[in-house]
Parts: sequence; structure tokens; C-alpha cells
Amino acid sequence: MGHEYCGIVEDVGSEVKSVRPSQFIIGSFFAPDNTCPNSTFGYPSSCEHREFVGTAQAPVLRVPLADGTLVATPAINSLRKGGSVSYVGVPYGVELDGETLFFPHVHLQGLTRKESLKCLHG
Repeated sequence: MGHEYCGIVEDVGSEVKSVRPSQFIIGSFFAPDNTCPNSTFGYPSSCEHREFVGTAQAPVLRVPLADGTLVATPAINSLRKGGSVSYVGVPYGVELDGETLFFPHVHLQGLTRKESLKCLHG
């Protein structure tokens, strides 16, 4: 995905309505507010009000415009049966219930950065 990030929400500001603590989220390095025409037509990285998230590789991150930027997703349960999940690097603090992978036949694969680039670029 590039410079995107994912993680668990620890806390939210009083104006944030779309995510809550303990949710797994995915976010973009461009933080859109999702109110301009570019965002509403499906191009949030071209949002007229976007902010750049320059520290997305940090262990803790404050995300501006969180309602427009963060997408809560259930990490593994968002896949179709037999789907695949790949991750780059060594995640820490991540726990998976084996039944979550076993019964829906989910494939889980860890990749090094070099392997992931090879997959992307052939």
C-alpha cells in the first residue's frame, strides 16, 4: 500500500465520531476531511483540505482529520473465505485466534520489505 499505516486506536478527541478506542484502523499518509468534491468522488488523497501525516512510521501517531482519514476494519474478518493476509516486517503486540484463520481458510504470510517490493514490481 505504500506509506499507509495501521494500528489499534488508543484514544480519540472529542470531535472524532467514526472511530473509537480498541478498533483496528488503516490510514493514509494524506489525511483528508472527506467533505470536498475530490474526496466525495473517491479521491481522498487529492482532498482540498488534506494534511500530510509525516510521522506515520512512529510507534504512536496523532492523526489529523481522523474522521476522514481512518478506516476501522475488522484486521482478519474483512476477508472473503480463502482470502490472504500479508504483512511486512515483524509486528509486535499482535495476537490472532487460530480459529479466526482456520475455519474461514485464511492464508497468513509475513514478508520482508525486499519480498514485498518484489511482489509489487515483479
